[in-house]
Amino acid sequence: MTKKKFTPMKVYTDTHAYKHAQSKAETKIKILNNAMVWCSDHIDTDELDREVFKDDFMSEFERLFIKKNKGIVNKELSIDKMMFLLDVNATPLVEFQNEYNRYEAVIEVAENGVDYICKVDAKDYTLYTKNVEENERVISGNNLIHALELISKYTKVYPVTVQQAVSGFLHYDMRDNKYRVRL
Repeated sequence: MTKKKFTPMKVYTDTHAYKHAQSKAETKIKILNNAMVWCSDHIDTDELDREVFKDDFMSEFERLFIKKNKGIVNKELSIDKMMFLLDVNATPLVEFQNEYNRYEAVIEVAENGVDYICKVDAKDYTLYTKNVEENERVISGNNLIHALELISKYTKVYPVTVQQAVSGFLHYDMRDNKYRVRL
C-alpha cells in the first residue's frame, strides 16, 4: 500500500479581512505621518530616529526639543518647564500616540530610512488544507461547485437549499457570491 504524498492546497483567501487589515495599516501610517507633521513645527524632523519615534512619539520629540532649545536659557530646565516657557502644548502628540496604538498593524521603517511601511501578507488570510483527507474534500467540493455552476446556466440554484442538501459540506459566502468547501 502506497501512502499519498501530502501537499497543502489553498482553500480560499479571506479578501475582505485582508483588505480591512491593509486599510488599518494605511490609517496607522497616516497617523504616524500626521504626528511627524505636528512635530515639524517644533523640531527638525530630519534628525528623528524613525525607529524610536514609531514606538514612542513623545520620548523622541522631547529628546530633539531639548537638543534644539537647550541654549535658550542658561539654566538646565526640565522638559515640562521648557515646553511651558516656549508655549508648546504636547497634547496633540499624545492624542496621535493614543490613536496610533489603537491599531494592531506592525509598522516598519523602509530601507531608505525615511518612510514607514506596513506589510500585510495575504498568506495570513489564506486557508490551506492540513492533511490528505482535507485535500480530497477540497477536490470533491470543487467538483461539486463546478457542477452547480454548470447547471446554474439552465435553472435557478438556491444556495441555502444546496447547503442543506449537502449537510453543510459547502458554504455559500454571500459577500463574494461564491461557494466554499467547509473543512
